[in-house]
Amino acid sequence: MSRIYLDFDGVLANSANECISSAFNVWLAMQSELLEKKIFIELEEKNLIFDISIANRSLVIPPEHYFCLIQSVYEQIKSSSMFPENIKSLFNKNCKNTSYILLDQFKEYFFKYRELKFNQQSDVEWAEENPATLFTKEFFRMIKSVDVETFIVSRKNYISLDKWLSGSGYKVDGIFGNEELAKFKNCKFKLISNLQNEKPFRKSIFVDDTAFELNFPGWSDINVLTLEAGWGYNNMPDNTNEILEKIRGNLNDLHN
Repeated sequence: MSRIYLDFDGVLANSANECISSAFNVWLAMQSELLEKKIFIELEEKNLIFDISIANRSLVIPPEHYFCLIQSVYEQIKSSSMFPENIKSLFNKNCKNTSYILLDQFKEYFFKYRELKFNQQSDVEWAEENPATLFTKEFFRMIKSVDVETFIVSRKNYISLDKWLSGSGYKVDGIFGNEELAKFKNCKFKLISNLQNEKPFRKSIFVDDTAFELNFPGWSDINVLTLEAGWGYNNMPDNTNEILEKIRGNLNDLHN
């Protein structure tokens, strides 16, 4: 049996609003002593931080870099420089200069904050806060009658993914979250390569919205077709229908 590997954030679910909201609250709690309080008095200014952060969500790969993104947006607003290219420059600078200790602390608090939300939200409420994409709805309809294994490979932690599946009603054959990725140096290629080796290089598909993940050399060597999701968190046009057609066209090949 062959497999289809799917990213979560941006591919299966529109999770940007929830991610930015959670990350912002954790960042604010960690940095409150450094802030000029007036920036948060006006709701409009707080919403501006949210809007700019969501627009630049594609910059974030590991979850700890949400800290760098929101810090960069804050610095941009402080300087009154609203040029989009400045965000990427500030983001790269903060990723480079922020200590690993602080980023690890943010990541720990970020996941703990989410766990608190889990205790307050039902599975359905969590799924509603991270609504399924059009791709997800059509994809699971398409594979109902197909004998193929489906796996989530994501930088989100396991509990977030499992709760979403429970609340949304979608079924997969395996979940590989942030905890599993850590065993493979946070590299999706290495994790999937290990799974592919369970049986000699089965024909498979991997859908992600991050070029960084898909450009890793060696995918063809492990018999995996990579597809970039334009409806996710990148600057591509929405290619939902195109990707669905490519998957549909390859499903027969996956069983040959």
